[in-house]
Amino acid sequence: MDKKIPITPLEVIKRIKDIPKILEWSKKKHLTVSGTDFWGIHHIYIDNFLKHTIFCLKADLTSHVFIGTPTKAKEWRKYDKDVNLLFSKQLNNDFLEWKIYKDIV
Repeated sequence: MDKKIPITPLEVIKRIKDIPKILEWSKKKHLTVSGTDFWGIHHIYIDNFLKHTIFCLKADLTSHVFIGTPTKAKEWRKYDKDVNLLFSKQLNNDFLEWKIYKDIV
C-alpha cells in the first residue's frame, strides 16, 4: 500500500467523524503491519471489546507486547527467545500511542 500517512492536523481532523465506524470495523481483527527495520513486522490483535494487543517480534528474537485501548498502550511486556517474561511494566501516561484507520495503520 503506497498511501500518504495522514499527519497534518487537517487530515486527522477530517477522519474524526469516522472514529465510531472505524472502532466497530476493527473489532475481532488481526492486522499485520510492516514497519521500519527497527520495528519490523508486528501483529495487532483487537478483540470484541476493543482491547488491543500488539506483538513486535525483533531480530534479536525478543518480543515486545503492548496491551491497551484503541488509542494507547497500558502495559508493556518483553519476552526472550524462549518466551520467558523479562519484564512487565504498566504505562500510566501516553508513552506509546497509535491510531488505526481502515486504510492506514
